[in-house]
Amino acid sequence: MNESSYDLAILGGGTGGYSAAIRASELGLKVALIEKDKLGGVCLHRGCIPTKSLLRTAESIEDIKRADKFGVEPLTPKLNWKKMMSSKENVVDQLFKGLNTVLASHDIDILKGVGDLLENGNIKVTLSKTSKEISADNYILATGSRPNTLDFEVDGKTIITSDHALRLDEKPRSVIILGGGAIGLEFAYMWASFGIEVTVVEVLPRIIATEDTEISNKLEQALTKKGINILTNTLLESIDKNKGKVKAKINNEGETRTIEADKLFIAVGRKAVLDGYGIEKWKIRTNSFIDVDKDLRTSNPHVYAVGDVIDTPQFAHMAFAEGIYVAEHIAGEDPAPIDYGLIPRCIYTHPEIAAVGLSEDEAIEKGLEPIVSKFPFIANSKATILRDTDGLVKIIASKKGPILGIHMIGPKVTELMAEAMLITSWEAFPEELADIIHPHPTLSETISEATYKLLGKPLNISA
Repeated sequence: MNESSYDLAILGGGTGGYSAAIRASELGLKVALIEKDKLGGVCLHRGCIPTKSLLRTAESIEDIKRADKFGVEPLTPKLNWKKMMSSKENVVDQLFKGLNTVLASHDIDILKGVGDLLENGNIKVTLSKTSKEISADNYILATGSRPNTLDFEVDGKTIITSDHALRLDEKPRSVIILGGGAIGLEFAYMWASFGIEVTVVEVLPRIIATEDTEISNKLEQALTKKGINILTNTLLESIDKNKGKVKAKINNEGETRTIEADKLFIAVGRKAVLDGYGIEKWKIRTNSFIDVDKDLRTSNPHVYAVGDVIDTPQFAHMAFAEGIYVAEHIAGEDPAPIDYGLIPRCIYTHPEIAAVGLSEDEAIEKGLEPIVSKFPFIANSKATILRDTDGLVKIIASKKGPILGIHMIGPKVTELMAEAMLITSWEAFPEELADIIHPHPTLSETISEATYKLLGKPLNISA
């Protein structure tokens, strides 16, 4: 068996793994990147990118349905399921080719094979026709996550996860979605736009319970208006498959009943991939995730972990940041610590949700005496032009202090996150933000308008 040595070896070629590989190579390290599947990981192939491609189709359908508001004679959109899926794959393929081009431009040894951790501290990589053993001064585990199935027997046909939902051969007539978080709600909006009957079952008192209560309630109102049946405070007690259908026995606040659909979609988060590569041989502490310290180092001092495999927010942009941080730390740089309190959160429903920083409730719990300002999109010129005025921008600031959080629900608010990140990351004061001139007419004016109101000098809304 051949043997090679490196400064850094990375197990997993998803967003955390390949970002670490690129940055480490830029800093002069000899790097090996091991990936048994396709480079790009969940985000590119089974998550962010294909989902958003399908959501763009849903958005196109909604645009056509309301074309008469812009003086265009009403049309009846007809969904071509196979063509939509093909378009999604084209997007993924194009970005995959781009990623391979970028990686090829760096001095990185990409090993397409299965990595097994050995007791001697090396990694055995089983390639297509041979195998090799590699050693490194430092390692990064970036093995990612898989859908959490809650021990249900997922068959990929009647009971499915997001992996299957992105590859459906035909449009179902009805779906029960278990889970009212970001994944479940994005598919709920998408499928409802396709004319599919959707029921969301959420055990908690409200959907997207991790977000600001007001934002959560407004999204529920919007999705309900779209015809999505949302059942909160609801427990799924049992399921029964029969003749290609699924019957779910649910308990809604003490009332038990059965609902039926073509499919049950389990959307209750993701689990870290900890099995299958011999992590126990390296004496690395784990719980449900790999335990790491503030520098993302495991209990083995030469091994780090990043991305979904550790207990940090499971976002692709989080994995990017962690991969870059660890690469710079290993290379002897002095990277700024990652502030996990300022991670942008985006949900691509319609209306969209985007948030960063503390919510109103969190600020109160911390005893910060928050002051709150809200500006509705219905008072924004660009939103009115777009005929898309549902939602608001909500700014949370400390009394006589900086802005603590920005929470938005409305049209294209995920594209407003860059400014929101700058404001909260730099701990900007409302007075400083008010001095920044925003172009007119744009959706970004909602942020400045909310700031004006915070300072008691609103321009386009009454005090």
